[in-house]
Amino acid sequence: MSKTIYDKWRELLNLKVEDSKVIISNFFLSLSTKTKLYLGVSSESQFIYLEFEKGILDKVELPELKGLEIGISTEATIDKTKEFIKIRNRTNNVELFVAFSSSLCDALFESSDYFEAFNALAQTIKEYRSFFANLNMSLSLQEEQGLCAELLELSKLVDEKGEDTVQCWAGPSRNKRDFLFNTKALEVKSTLGQLDSSILISNENQLTLSFPHNLSSLFLKVYILEKAKTGISVVSCAQEVLAKLQNINNKTFFNINLLKMKVDLGSYKSKYFFSLQAVKQYKILDDFPKITRETLPTGVFNVKYRIHLDSIKQFEITEGDLYGQL
Repeated sequence: MSKTIYDKWRELLNLKVEDSKVIISNFFLSLSTKTKLYLGVSSESQFIYLEFEKGILDKVELPELKGLEIGISTEATIDKTKEFIKIRNRTNNVELFVAFSSSLCDALFESSDYFEAFNALAQTIKEYRSFFANLNMSLSLQEEQGLCAELLELSKLVDEKGEDTVQCWAGPSRNKRDFLFNTKALEVKSTLGQLDSSILISNENQLTLSFPHNLSSLFLKVYILEKAKTGISVVSCAQEVLAKLQNINNKTFFNINLLKMKVDLGSYKSKYFFSLQAVKQYKILDDFPKITRETLPTGVFNVKYRIHLDSIKQFEITEGDLYGQL
């Protein structure tokens, strides 16, 4: 299994680095990604290096972000024929910097040229700018509702399959499954029961077995919630998961994923509370009602649509069946 960026950071951060020295290591993105990404550590800080052909950055105005030092540099120890956008962590929060680098990797994953790579960096910085400026910012109702559902499921998975399943939580990464278990995946959806008996499918890839790679099985779990004055919340659900984690690497991975969702458990205050009304599980088969890339006309993409729960009753399975097949 290929290493995640978290695995790579963990290796680097565990090294003993001499004063004034920087240890740099390549992190493989994908075969289709034009640029290369490198991670670095010194005795005092952490670094990200994003590779570009010389001359491309001559007239570029670099984005700025509080807490990060961003500049253009040459790095002979990496490749003297290239130029690099060098990003240095100027905060005392290593987990937040790792979360930022992970979000950047998600954005870079399908960038096929240097222009797209620079835009991926600019977009990631834009997303984090308000978060770095105000760690107490709140998520929207839809965001808190969706995150609660993922955290409720993560807590259940830890109970059923052990705490290492926290490493299968891929929801905070762009264009990936909510939970990925090698060749099997689980999508988690939520709905406010009294207001809506349907679920929102965010794009044409969510219910296909061919994304991000060929899957042997795909499952869907729906949490039916209600708004409440008191009850479960993002913070309470996250604290419940964290209390079940004993391994320090699992705890760190979990906290980094929360930071990618713009939730810092040390300061975040939940704005919304929910009660759990029901949970339903489904197996995605060939005749499950869905829109896929194969069924769309050429040029049409990023399609959002809704599915009525009443229309998919024949695909419902028990919770025991779900966990037995994952």
